[in-house]
Amino acid sequence: MTRGKTNPFPTFQYAVLGQLMSGPTYGYELHKLLSNQQGIGLIWKVNLANLYAVLEQLEKKGWLSVSLQPGRSRPGRKMYQLTDSGR
Repeated sequence: MTRGKTNPFPTFQYAVLGQLMSGPTYGYELHKLLSNQQGIGLIWKVNLANLYAVLEQLEKKGWLSVSLQPGRSRPGRKMYQLTDSGR
């Protein structure tokens, strides 16, 4: 059996991709959706730092696009959206 480099978040990556199928969103909003006790949050504690690490991984793979949305009274926020490759 050969051992390759494993990704520590593969299942979580699919959960993030699945949630983004419903449309683009911000990281914090995505965290709230995934932490919802009516969904995956019922059985899985979603760590915000892990979520942002996964979002970065998915962007590097080309599965997500990120755009900066300017804020009026606060710094801009990143909007995450699936690419064709991420669908």
